[in-house]
Amino acid sequence: NPDYFLGVPKTETVRWQYIPRADLMQNLITGVIDIANPDSNKENIELIEQNNLEYDLVDNDGYGYMGMNTENVPLNVRRGIFSLMNRGPSVEGYFGEEFASIIERSMTTVLAEYPQGATQYYEYSKDKALEFFTQAGYKQENGSLVDENGKKLVVNAYIGGSGEGDHPAYAMLTQASSDLASLGGELQIQDVDFANLQAAMNDGTADIFILAWSAINNCDKTAQFHKDGGQNRYRFSDPKMDKMLEDIMVTIDIDERKELVSQMLDFAIDNAIELPLYQRKNMFAYNPGNLNMDTIPEATSFYKYKDELW
Repeated sequence: NPDYFLGVPKTETVRWQYIPRADLMQNLITGVIDIANPDSNKENIELIEQNNLEYDLVDNDGYGYMGMNTENVPLNVRRGIFSLMNRGPSVEGYFGEEFASIIERSMTTVLAEYPQGATQYYEYSKDKALEFFTQAGYKQENGSLVDENGKKLVVNAYIGGSGEGDHPAYAMLTQASSDLASLGGELQIQDVDFANLQAAMNDGTADIFILAWSAINNCDKTAQFHKDGGQNRYRFSDPKMDKMLEDIMVTIDIDERKELVSQMLDFAIDNAIELPLYQRKNMFAYNPGNLNMDTIPEATSFYKYKDELW
C-alpha cells in the first residue's frame, strides 16, 4: 500500500498458514514457515537451541481458573473445596516451572491493577477443608460426610482434558477427589470436550468448571462477577460486588483504582467464586535464516512482531 501512513511497507506479502501444532516446530526448522507460536515447553526450547532458531517468551494476557456454581454449592462448601486444591504440583508438573506460575487473585498479572504481593487465601489442607464443611452443616457419620438430612456431600467438576486428563489442573482434581473421599465426600470428575464442558457450565449442570480467560486488556470484571454480567456462569449476585465493580470503572486515578480492584478481588476470593490457578507464558519462535532479526521487536503481552510487520 503506497499510501500507508508509515510509508510503503517493506514486506510486500504476508502468508498466514494453518499448521497442526504437532508439525509447527518441524516446519519452522525446515524454513517452510518463518515465525510460529508453538507450545512453550522444554522440548520445544531444546529443538530451538539445537537448530539455531530464536524465541521470545511472554506472559499470556489471561489466566487459568476454577469456577464454582454458587447456586449449586453453598459458601462454606465452596471454601472447603478450595482448601482441597493443591495447585502448585499440578500446574508445574504440566507446564514446567519456567512456563507458568501460580497466581493468587482472579486477574492476569500483565495488568497494572493486579495486586502485587497478594498471598495465598486458601491453604491446601484437609483439616481446614473439614472445618469449612462442618461450618456448612456436614458431619462425618459411618465413613460418610453428610448433612443434617443424612445426604452425602457430592459435587461434580467439569474439565476439558479430552478424556485423557490432558490439562494443567487435572492432577489437582484427582488429588482433591481422593482427599474428599478420605473425608467421606465425593468429587466426580467429568473429563469432557470443550462443547460439553461449556454446555454443563451454561445450563448449571456443572458444580465446578475449569477454564481459562484470554485476551484480557483491562481490569473490568463486570462481565464475570456482576449480577447482570454476560459471563457470570458462577451465578453469583451480591450488591457489594456490583457496587465495587461499578466504582472501578469510573475511577481514573490509577492508585485509587488499584486499591478498589484489590478489595474487589479479595471479596471474590473470600466468597469462593473463582479459584485462580495459573499465569502461563506464550512462545513466539523465529527462523533467523529467513528473517532479519534486528527488525523483530522484543515481544510483550500486548506488542508483538505483528505490530511491526510493515
